Amino acid sequence: GGGHLGPDLSGLGASAAVDYIIEAIRTPSKAIRENYEGLAITTKDWEYFTGVKLRETRQELVLRDSIHDEITIRKEDIEESKDIGSLMPVGLINTQTHAEFLDLVRFISELGKPGDFATQNAPVVRRWRMKVAVKDGAEPVWVPAYSLVSGDLPLKLGPDPVVLQFELEVTTPGEIAVRFDDAAGLALQVNEAPVAIDAGPGRASVHLERGRARFQIEVDASRRAARTLRAELLDLEGSAGRAQIISGI
Repeated sequence: GGGHLGPDLSGLGASAAVDYIIEAIRTPSKAIRENYEGLAITTKDWEYFTGVKLRETRQELVLRDSIHDEITIRKEDIEESKDIGSLMPVGLINTQTHAEFLDLVRFISELGKPGDFATQNAPVVRRWRMKVAVKDGAEPVWVPAYSLVSGDLPLKLGPDPVVLQFELEVTTPGEIAVRFDDAAGLALQVNEAPVAIDAGPGRASVHLERGRARFQIEVDASRRAARTLRAELLDLEGSAGRAQIISGI
């Protein structure tokens, strides 16, 4: 839990009172965690950027937003810089019913506590991309899809295969392994090359060079009973290869 643009909320329920959680949802700017204040930058060329400040030197300012890991802006190009508080939009709960709001508060207040919503420390894929058909004849589009707190991604299985992607950042070249909860009906490609999945443990391993590696999974519903999918990065014994899951692609 917790993205690059905000603090990790996975243990919030164990450390924050319910009234604090309610206030943070209703008025985000009143409960900003340290180092997550938003900045709005206007340049002399009338470019406009918003994000969280990562670092600052005498020559440049580096921000992060929901799309870019880093946005580097030369200070000599900045016309105006404003503190804008929380990047979480105000009014997100306005479309919720009272019951839905109570469910949201209960869910957040239970994060980090033992029970159904206990967070997992395993390196599981939490943000995916899913290929979705918009309408007949149009090119499919890729949309974000998110795993549950448990790490399981709910699947809407139908007559057509479900196509999913996630990415790893390989920091040390070598054999990298990923384990799927159930290998049935899965066809895997890594950087567009087919990779076999061992049906028993649901494990797939591939030698990767340094840099980004894209994993694409096609799910055949006719061969699969499970309506969820979980992918976990393994520490492969005897391999020098090291990688980390990219949270947004």
